[in-house]
Amino acid sequence: MAHIERARDDLSELIETTLLAKGDCEDIEIARNALADDNAPAVLRALARIEAESIDVEVEDVSPDGMVLKIDDEAIPFVDLSSEEE
Repeated sequence: MAHIERARDDLSELIETTLLAKGDCEDIEIARNALADDNAPAVLRALARIEAESIDVEVEDVSPDGMVLKIDDEAIPFVDLSSEEE
């Protein structure tokens, strides 16, 4: 029981830290409700959504054709195939 209480306290602190850093939103309430239901994975998913929403991606920073990395003045082609269709 002590481990469960410690985990609950840690998740509650993580929720409050996220609230202070990112502000109040619907996912904070979802995380609090999940914590009340002792559903740690749902708490972490809600907090991950908050974190993901706070990441800004500039479209011009993304190259759909890949890019070339230079390591020690040697060009190494790098192509991201994660979005390629089979």
